[in-house]
Amino acid sequence: MDPLEQPSDNPSGGRQPGGEPPRGPDGSDTPPTPPAKKPRRVRQLWKAIAWGIAVPALRVALVGGLLYGVVVTERSTAYAWQAAVKVLNGQLAG
Repeated sequence: MDPLEQPSDNPSGGRQPGGEPPRGPDGSDTPPTPPAKKPRRVRQLWKAIAWGIAVPALRVALVGGLLYGVVVTERSTAYAWQAAVKVLNGQLAG
């Protein structure tokens, strides 16, 4: 590049005028097009739906497992009975 030449005189980024234009990876004159991406909003929507289903399902499974443990084991049944008597101020008979 000539020291007196201004960068705005040569807009091709340092290449001399008349140089060969860049080619695509397959040798064609058209530059490669980037692959199409899914819109970000669609992905966020699916993530929100997945979390909205997964979290309540896990909560239901956890509560169900705890209730199953209370019903099946003798010690847990005793704890549940004591808690019920305490909540109902001793008015539970059985």
